[in-house]
Amino acid sequence: MEITKDKAVTVEYTLHDAEGTMLDTSAGRGPMTYIQGMGSMIAGFEAALEGKSAQEKFSFVVEPAEGY
Repeated sequence: MEITKDKAVTVEYTLHDAEGTMLDTSAGRGPMTYIQGMGSMIAGFEAALEGKSAQEKFSFVVEPAEGY
């Protein structure tokens, strides 16, 4: 399945700052689910996941302009 607008997406994640310090993770809490393209996630997060497929593992950087 490809991640596209209006699809339910479930992800496991770990968030690091620019220095590599871990800020948040789904480890030990279970994955997070959201609807792609509804604006419930920061723009850079949704843009990075758009078009990815199920079970794909990857890293990405969200620039400040696409963050909070």
